[in-house]
Amino acid sequence: MTTLFSRLAGSRQRSMALNSQLPVTELTKAVLRTALVLLAVVVVLPGCGGDDVGVNGKHKADASGNLADGAISGLDGAISADGHAGADGTSDGGSGDTGGAGDTSGSADTSGAADSGATTKTPCSNNTICKADEFCALYYNGVAKLEGDGTPAVLPGWANVCEPDGADKAQEGEACDPIAGDSDTSLKACVNASTCMQGTCTALCEKDDQCPTGTRCGASEYGKVLPKQGGGDGTAWLPIDVCIPLPGDAGSCAKDADCKAGATCRPWMKRTSDGFTSEGRCVTAETGKKKVGEACGIKSSATGLGKLCDSTLCLYEYGGKETGVCTSTCSTKADCPATLTWGGVAFPTACAGLLTNHSGTEAAEDDVYIPHCVAVNEKSSLADCTTKRACDGSQACKAFAIANGPDTAAKVEYLCVELTTKTQPKGPTLADGAACDLFAADMACKGGYCLAGTDGKGFCSRLCLAGDDCGGGLKCDTSYPLIPRKDSKKAATTGICLK
Repeated sequence: MTTLFSRLAGSRQRSMALNSQLPVTELTKAVLRTALVLLAVVVVLPGCGGDDVGVNGKHKADASGNLADGAISGLDGAISADGHAGADGTSDGGSGDTGGAGDTSGSADTSGAADSGATTKTPCSNNTICKADEFCALYYNGVAKLEGDGTPAVLPGWANVCEPDGADKAQEGEACDPIAGDSDTSLKACVNASTCMQGTCTALCEKDDQCPTGTRCGASEYGKVLPKQGGGDGTAWLPIDVCIPLPGDAGSCAKDADCKAGATCRPWMKRTSDGFTSEGRCVTAETGKKKVGEACGIKSSATGLGKLCDSTLCLYEYGGKETGVCTSTCSTKADCPATLTWGGVAFPTACAGLLTNHSGTEAAEDDVYIPHCVAVNEKSSLADCTTKRACDGSQACKAFAIANGPDTAAKVEYLCVELTTKTQPKGPTLADGAACDLFAADMACKGGYCLAGTDGKGFCSRLCLAGDDCGGGLKCDTSYPLIPRKDSKKAATTGICLK
């Protein structure tokens, strides 16, 4: 079967490809390239690594754009600083990580087993198992192959042990340095380098009462890339239970307007009886953190917690290369601000799901998303194109999939997005079925989609309602899964022209 192309190679792309084809904004060429990794792949969601400023992508290639502050995002070697890197926002992207762990700064060893002497240390899952002057540290168990080591096979996982508290470190519940390795040292590092979450020093956990005041036990995930039997690499998605800051938690929400004045709807990922899901929680605004539309990230001029967003969603930071902008959660386009200003340009916004957790599996049906407001080309009308799946002029009808966890129904919004850019001022020229460059920064297809055929080559496509909507010998697949679910009634599907 023909598969859609998310502009990055990966095992989960087919189900997310349409999200990854979200509208390209009229930014600089460099930004466009990075933006193309947004709603489609996630690197290590709450895994470990990166800096507290955005959302992660499933592949290292997209570890550079938006981060949701507070995910353990991960680099081999150490659970490095509060987790972020990933591109998102306007054109394909979509991965990220917010409800997860976060801000880790570099100690916990994820490249191998617990450090030497671990056999004499106490295994743990939370701090209550350790002595008063110790904490439970996150360690990878050292398994070298995706399918496991030995007979019977020991699978990739955690081998956490109690470690002694370090001197001159932030303790549980205190503010901690959210971005390790930068020049800002206004805050101390967390005593547990793996659990500086959104600027608060927390801990590993199994339930809420093991967490500092103002935090709850939530879920995160680390992606460990390992060789597979028979060749090639794969990713072991390893869940992590960690205390997540939710100060003044006042109940569930989908957007800021659901909360009392001055409060913020913050995304949170958690375990359920049969897997994982995400939801918004109304939290008390934290002093110093930034609001929607304000600058955020490593490159921002602020220090300490001022580099973070109260929503935990900092977009277009691109791995510390750009100053990001804070965005918010949503359930529909109507929940989003009219514009977000980034790089001096006011961009219209839409609501889209951000892949934040793989639920510990390679299956796409149980993936967890965070609906958040993203920017699109500043010339876009964002007119509703649900009934026609077509737009006027050089705009194309684009599908924005919005979802949380597999326990809730996903939906799709159809909006007109402009395809002209500064480097393509006259707009796309290619008709349906024409060959197209899957890796081009600008969309050359009039229908707004360049998909990969069974031969791996790109062809131009568009959204559709029926067979006669497609040209170039293509046929309309009216139930293509943007976000598949085991319960088909909860999936996000659309019609698209395929070979």
